[in-house]
Amino acid sequence: MNRFSRPAFVAISLTVIFGFQLSCADHNFPSYVCPDNEVSYLEDVKPIVEAKCGITGCHNGSLGAERNWLDFGAFQAKAQNGNVKNYVINRIMPPAHSPNGGLSQDQINAIACWVDEGAPNN
Repeated sequence: MNRFSRPAFVAISLTVIFGFQLSCADHNFPSYVCPDNEVSYLEDVKPIVEAKCGITGCHNGSLGAERNWLDFGAFQAKAQNGNVKNYVINRIMPPAHSPNGGLSQDQINAIACWVDEGAPNN
C-alpha cells in the first residue's frame, strides 16, 4: 500500500467495523410488569405525578394548560393517546437529571399499567 491509500483503507475498515456493531444493537424495548390488582390513579399514579412530573417548570401548568399534569383531565388525555406511557417506559420523562430524579421501575410499572387499564379516574 502506498501512503495515500492507507488512510482511506483505515477509514473504510473503521466504517465497516462500526457498522456491524450498530447492526448488532439490542432492539429489546423497555418492559414493565403489571400487578395482579388494578392500579389506582389516586393511590398509585397521582402521588408519582405530583412528586416527579408536576413540578415547577415541568408539568405543573406553568408552561401552559396543556402541560398541566396536575389537572387530571389534561393528564388523562395525554395518557389515553399514548404519550405518557411512551415517555415513561422509554425513560424520556422525567429525565434522570430532573430536580426530583427519574422514575423507579415500580413507578414506571404503575403508570404504564394504569394507562393499559384505560387511564381511569379511580
